[in-house]
Amino acid sequence: MNVYPAIRKVAIINNTADEQRTTVYDGNGNPHTMILRSEELRWESIVENSIQL
Repeated sequence: MNVYPAIRKVAIINNTADEQRTTVYDGNGNPHTMILRSEELRWESIVENSIQL
């Protein structure tokens, strides 16, 4: 995951050729499990210091 505070976005990236299941925490300690396709790049927003998943 790469964080871009200036634009209030995070990029969640799967840099593999295989589908991946991962858990991302929203900044308040809440886990969110997601499945990323091969080579997927997913953008999410940061709202009030928390990732909106």
